[in-house]
Amino acid sequence: MRALSLPQPWATLAATGQIRWLTRPWRTTHRGPLAIHARKEPHPEMRSARWRHLGRLPLGAVVGVVELIGCQAVDLLPAKVLEGGPFPAEPGWWAWELSGARPMAPVACAGGRGLFAVKPFSTIKTEEPRTQ
Repeated sequence: MRALSLPQPWATLAATGQIRWLTRPWRTTHRGPLAIHARKEPHPEMRSARWRHLGRLPLGAVVGVVELIGCQAVDLLPAKVLEGGPFPAEPGWWAWELSGARPMAPVACAGGRGLFAVKPFSTIKTEEPRTQ
């Protein structure tokens, strides 16, 4: 399965369906299941009071699976669609449309750059992921 590594709290928000669009500086032709991996280091904004209601979030773990159903140029979408998103919506960037979020108990694993492969979850060595 392919995976995308995101900083917390964005990983949890994507895995729970609270983020429908992700913007990336690169496009992908991948469609279908996409594991959401929480990076080992949270986003600096994670320490702000805005996110305290989320509690302690896992780090260095797959936290859910979404369906990647589309990828299109940011320029082609109405600005309102991407408003308030966690990542830039700059010209030249790509908007990835997510659907069918399925959060899961964290499964510790190493992350990667871009889209990276993860083993089927049943074969990943399970250890307690760190939390923030």
